[in-house]
Amino acid sequence: MNCRVAGWGVTKYPGGTVADTPDKLNEVYLPYVDPDTCFLQILQIGRANGFEYRIDQNKQICMGQPEGGKDACQARKTPQSHSAIDLYFQGDSGGPLICNQGDSIVLHGVVSTGIGCALPNSPGIYSRITAYFDWMQSVEQVHIFNPNISS
Repeated sequence: MNCRVAGWGVTKYPGGTVADTPDKLNEVYLPYVDPDTCFLQILQIGRANGFEYRIDQNKQICMGQPEGGKDACQARKTPQSHSAIDLYFQGDSGGPLICNQGDSIVLHGVVSTGIGCALPNSPGIYSRITAYFDWMQSVEQVHIFNPNISS
């Protein structure tokens, strides 16, 4: 999949502040990470940091470069974050994960979470849009085009 994520989040991690926010919308192309690979990477990183974190492969998509360096940065308080403004300006959370599919550009996910930002073998985790089609249609009169997304 040829996918990219867009956002206004910081371009420096760790410790990004207001000064590190872009004055224009940024985008980064990210490769798809196989669900089994992502599950193991996230589980290992979590355990190494003293917590258990698992992904739900039916509701989440993983994206990221194995070597790190490029990512969406989720809003998260880190040891370097000292105020609410630091927390607010760290995040790309809620931004779109869009992918080329044939001649179309399709919304596949929404920036959700991750462990760190742009770290090696630590993919970003995105909410899978198709998992929420029924709910979206139940709360809003929206026509949703489902091109039979496969991942």
